[in-house]
Amino acid sequence: MPEEVRADFATRGAEWSESRMPGAAALIERHGLALPDSVEQHDLSEAADLLGWRPEHDFIEFLTDLQQRETTGEDISTLWSPGRIPA
Repeated sequence: MPEEVRADFATRGAEWSESRMPGAAALIERHGLALPDSVEQHDLSEAADLLGWRPEHDFIEFLTDLQQRETTGEDISTLWSPGRIPA
């Protein structure tokens, strides 16, 4: 992710996501996803080298999953997510 997007994700994140997944900006808006002001990126190459570990999920994968669930008509309002604890 370019530094200018990483540092100002709240403003630039939807456009960046759209460039990687057509329909992402509309999906973000439709579901009222609040993008963080900035995102952290870490060099995980040592974990990959020593442990063979690689991240399994990223934001675009999350959006792709959300879009698939929406397409199938799943009620996503009942899903739990970190940062939003059900009442």
